Amino acid sequence: MKKKKLLGISLGIITVIIVISLSLVGNYFYNLALNPNTPKDIVFGTPEEAEATSGQVLDSDISWLLNDSNYTDEYITSSDNLKLHSYQIKNQNSSDKWVITVHGYTSEGINMSTYAKQYYDNGYNVLIPDLRAHGDSQGEKVGWGYEDQFDIQAWVNFLAQKLPGRQFVLFGVSMGASSCCYLAD
Repeated sequence: MKKKKLLGISLGIITVIIVISLSLVGNYFYNLALNPNTPKDIVFGTPEEAEATSGQVLDSDISWLLNDSNYTDEYITSSDNLKLHSYQIKNQNSSDKWVITVHGYTSEGINMSTYAKQYYDNGYNVLIPDLRAHGDSQGEKVGWGYEDQFDIQAWVNFLAQKLPGRQFVLFGVSMGASSCCYLAD
């Protein structure tokens, strides 16, 4: 009888330890994936590797965006009441073409400046949003493309209401591409 009782207690303790361990590990990975304030260096390593979520970022293109593009900061409110930010760049040559360039996981809109400049140089007006929980946009969890699709649609609607009759192109990298693909469906 003593052996059965000891075995039962031992199994109970082991079960509790396993459940607590799995809970802690699960919470860690949940935060790693969804919490923008959790460091991601375990996944991406160096800052250069982290930039890969929006492709190559050139300092000269960031400088162009911030100093030469005459961008304006635009804001909308998402369906769940988050204040979302974007950079809006109107081409100096009149154009009805717009591109919305969407960054990847852990990045931010400013890191899409290289793509934005390429589109601008080809005659496009450009909107570069910061996805929820990235850059200057509000949010406590990453949308992973699915929730972001509704935000991108809201940006399209924002531009379409403000500037009717325009053509829109969606361009995304990594998670931003996922957001764009959800809209295309």
